[in-house]
Amino acid sequence: MKADRRVIRDMARHIQGRLVRRIVAYLQRLPATLSGDDSGLRNVWHEICVQVQGEPSQLWRAYEDTICSYADGLLGELSQPERAVLSAATSAGDDWLDDAGGEEAMPFFRDEVLGDLVEWVACMAMEDQQRVVRQYLDRY
Repeated sequence: MKADRRVIRDMARHIQGRLVRRIVAYLQRLPATLSGDDSGLRNVWHEICVQVQGEPSQLWRAYEDTICSYADGLLGELSQPERAVLSAATSAGDDWLDDAGGEEAMPFFRDEVLGDLVEWVACMAMEDQQRVVRQYLDRY
């Protein structure tokens, strides 16, 4: 990997990390509604952790839509250079860098950027070991 691509990826990871922390904090503020009143899960973040650590249900798409909707709003708050870095760090951005040769402005690959953020959120959910999540998974 060229040094410039490494810098892009490092900068993108930094921005993604900041966004993912905000997404998780938002999900932790949303009350759990899809898992049922007797689930013991208190917020949407707990429900997502259960989905990722257990077996995803048909509800996964609703959680993914919630993540993407909030993340899309956060992307609108970023500067153009930050959006360009996130785009360049996607596989579509990597292909564009190979093909365009820097002759035109970097397009914003919104769907790919959102997909990357969903993956980051899922990775964090996989690592979350809160007691309420473990108890739910042990019970079901």
